Amino acid sequence: NGCFWPYRLHEHYGVELYRHKLMDIEKEVRLYRGLPWVEVKVRLRSRFPHIRLRWCFDLGFKGRYVASTAFGVVERRPEPREHPMEDWMDYSDGERGLALFTRGIPGHQVEEGRVYLTLLRSVDLLSYGDKGPIVPVPDALELDRDYEFEFAFMLHRGDWREAKVWTYALSYTSPPIAMQFDERRARGELPGDEYSFLSLDDTAILTCLKRSEDGRHVVARLYDVTGRGGEVELKVFRQPREVLASNITEEREDPGSTRLKLRPFQIATLKLAF
Repeated sequence: NGCFWPYRLHEHYGVELYRHKLMDIEKEVRLYRGLPWVEVKVRLRSRFPHIRLRWCFDLGFKGRYVASTAFGVVERRPEPREHPMEDWMDYSDGERGLALFTRGIPGHQVEEGRVYLTLLRSVDLLSYGDKGPIVPVPDALELDRDYEFEFAFMLHRGDWREAKVWTYALSYTSPPIAMQFDERRARGELPGDEYSFLSLDDTAILTCLKRSEDGRHVVARLYDVTGRGGEVELKVFRQPREVLASNITEEREDPGSTRLKLRPFQIATLKLAF
């Protein structure tokens, strides 16, 4: 159920909104065979100032609400207040639920039985009253500009853990990138139809894979996403000759292993040498 008109504007102005053509909106909805989510793309140009444009999911049932954050998942109570999310949120009653994935649209609001995703705000002041300093921002009215927003939603059974919502969210927000190469310049043969450079149990998320600051190791950083902890294994394309347990600043170097036992939402950093 998509609600596009700014809150109550149609009640105040009625057909005047259409007569003056204050907003151009184009919706594109895509379904793919084999994918459990529905993708939505919204293109719009607004000529109406001081509005908040949102997409509304009217679910009609009471539920619990969680949202992804940096290195974790936070549970919030449904209330008439907007919150940010990292790249996904979920609303479910334990038997059924709605998961929402976004590409760069963090603002959302959850009330009892309804989920709102904020697409666009039009303001001319950064703050006012007792909220902070009055700073004019005329460019933030966002008038006569072309915008394109992308998000996806998925209906599921059970709660967010049972549905493993984060695995689908990351598949949508971080799609694979196809690379083309010149076969004449290639060396060797590809190792079969499938080959994994790195894999990880789906109860953890890999957030970083890079060269260490000293240039001697490959750094892999991961965390437990379930909030329950447990054992995970990091598998790489070949066995590393050295594994060190480190920290975010890469200062600590203790003997480590690619088999880890993580605490709830624990962040783990490994240094690998090949």
